[in-house]
Amino acid sequence: MENGEIKDFYYKLTSVLEMSQKAFFSFFTLNAGEIENNKQYYNTWYSYIKKYPCNEIKGYHGVYVLSEVLPRLPEGSLLHLGVGQVFHDCRKFHISETIDIFCNMGTIVPPTIQTITQNHPRPE
Repeated sequence: MENGEIKDFYYKLTSVLEMSQKAFFSFFTLNAGEIENNKQYYNTWYSYIKKYPCNEIKGYHGVYVLSEVLPRLPEGSLLHLGVGQVFHDCRKFHISETIDIFCNMGTIVPPTIQTITQNHPRPE
């Protein structure tokens, strides 16, 4: 965390490496030895994606639902967004400036202050 506090959510933390990100990655880059990325992991996953494609159900996809619901919200409504991806997905669509938007964001702040009022950024 930016304030230096360490969170151990699963109570399994055994070591803390106190250094900057740059120092951390520089150390591992310099000490990787002869290890090279042979793309085996990437190629394996890529072959599975090609072999077993995921067919999107357009009428029931979350982004599709947002594209249909958000433009139909009545003026002056209150909109409460849950945690995570829905917040980012909503930013793709126009929402009237008369709608007050509330959003649960953050996983490292106390639950009592997780719900925040959000001025919705407008797409250009």
